Amino acid sequence: MSAVEIIFLVIAVAFVVLVVCLCRLICRACKTLKKVNEMIDDLDHQPKDILNQANEISVNLNSKLKRLDPIFRAVENCGTEWECKTALRNERLFCKCCKSKVASEEVEATDFIQLALMGINLWKKIKKGE
Repeated sequence: MSAVEIIFLVIAVAFVVLVVCLCRLICRACKTLKKVNEMIDDLDHQPKDILNQANEISVNLNSKLKRLDPIFRAVENCGTEWECKTALRNERLFCKCCKSKVASEEVEATDFIQLALMGINLWKKIKKGE
């Protein structure tokens, strides 16, 4: 065997070793990619589940907010009534022609009774809405 043949033999052996190492590396990379694909598939379900739960919460919240609408309307009506009563009271306290303050600032008991009745009606509407 000459030196050239020995060199070619060493190069051939090195090439075979290199090919074997590359094959093992490619097999490991394939296994790793399969595992990564499986993990991605598993993770794909989680956002869908979270979105479904968010949709359920949204529907639940909307239904509960709709139940509160009568209470808010009752409070709004009470506020409107209160505003009207206040405006009427202010008109009685001021002279219409010159807008000067009238001397008597007596608050009638009927005003308090009406306000108490409005509060009772509001309480009944709130209880009925629950």
